[in-house]
Amino acid sequence: MVSVDGAKLREWRQRRLLTLRELAAKSGVQFHTIHAIETGKQEPRVSTVRKLISALDIPAEELLTLDREDPDQSTEA
Repeated sequence: MVSVDGAKLREWRQRRLLTLRELAAKSGVQFHTIHAIETGKQEPRVSTVRKLISALDIPAEELLTLDREDPDQSTEA
């Protein structure tokens, strides 16, 4: 499963010297949503990720992380 690294989103927003409200205006994503993503309280939709990476002018790989399943949690018998 792929997820967004909220800490990386915050890092890139700050590198671009943008506030939450400025990134919201630039991306068209509500600032409450961006804050929830940055704090790990919400996983964004693909369309939201596209808007954010476009507004920040970064490749998707900068925000996306691959969640690896724990082999000990496998349901195989």
